[in-house]
Amino acid sequence: GRNPTDRVTGEPLFVGYGVGADGKLNADVKGRIVLMLSAEPVIEGGVKLPTSRERQKLLAGAGAAAVLVVPPPGAPWGGMRAQIATGSMRLASDDIGAPIGGLVRGDVADTLLRTARLSVLDAQLRAANLDFAPVTLPVTLDLATSTSVRAFESHNVIGKIPGSKPGSGAVLLLGHWDHFGICRSEEAEDRICNGAVDNASGMAVLLTVAERLARGAPVERDVYFMGTTAEERGLLGAYYFADHPVVPLKDIAVALNVDTVAIAPAGAPVALVGRGENGLDSIVDDIAKSLGRAVDSDTEANAFIRRQDGWALGAKGVKSIMAGGSFSDMKLLQAFLTTVYHQPDDELT
Repeated sequence: GRNPTDRVTGEPLFVGYGVGADGKLNADVKGRIVLMLSAEPVIEGGVKLPTSRERQKLLAGAGAAAVLVVPPPGAPWGGMRAQIATGSMRLASDDIGAPIGGLVRGDVADTLLRTARLSVLDAQLRAANLDFAPVTLPVTLDLATSTSVRAFESHNVIGKIPGSKPGSGAVLLLGHWDHFGICRSEEAEDRICNGAVDNASGMAVLLTVAERLARGAPVERDVYFMGTTAEERGLLGAYYFADHPVVPLKDIAVALNVDTVAIAPAGAPVALVGRGENGLDSIVDDIAKSLGRAVDSDTEANAFIRRQDGWALGAKGVKSIMAGGSFSDMKLLQAFLTTVYHQPDDELT
């Protein structure tokens, strides 16, 4: 339904992270141009807020005419711009977003905020306070966009190995099969983002585990294997499954996400994305030690908890974890994330 061309003029309202400590919007944004910080903060008192995606949906649902997102300082603008250029994606069942949406480059955001005597860093610090109040920036923006929309179908792929003891619940192993496809212009020598590490490696593990379990004696619980679609576009396949599960979510004892496993060398310490979040730490640690693996017991890997499919299930109450060696060596992981990640160079060598 919406006209593909939209235009709005007005003074932007800087809303910080967009919500208060109660997770509700901190301003009346109907008809407004909204400037919002995208970082995933923990505000004063250790309160965790909804994700940037969730906050943008809240603002759009409240009638914002435009939602402009400010990336964290130091975020790689070139990579973000390239990703935006390929378009965004949403589920057909999702409420439509704000008429105008987009990212604001850091220096532009700084210029806008300085009209209210704020820098991006000042704005982040102030927005983290429980008493933060949105600020109207004394500058007029005139925004216009033209949107092309294409509808298409994609699929989660799900298999099942029945358990030997009906009624004992289920285990779900999942990984995402999607990537970006053609991701460079026609002039480029290599145009295809293959996604060998992210996440062909995870799908290889998933298929190998399924094959071995199918050959062996049945376990008590049903075991489901799911390849999700559109993880790279906002965990869309996982969110769809969470809303339309093929097995009642209350019956899933644990969801084990397998993503980006081919970074650390064999035998690397086992890290846990979600440590301290769901009471499964000791089980994972004991199994790792029984296999002769060291355990990385810090919580550094939790920085990725909202960036993987298990988050969509965890939000519905399913105990979800992602364990492995790739998230134990942050220098090694960052070397991947800042070079071949989401690029054509993520391929078999």
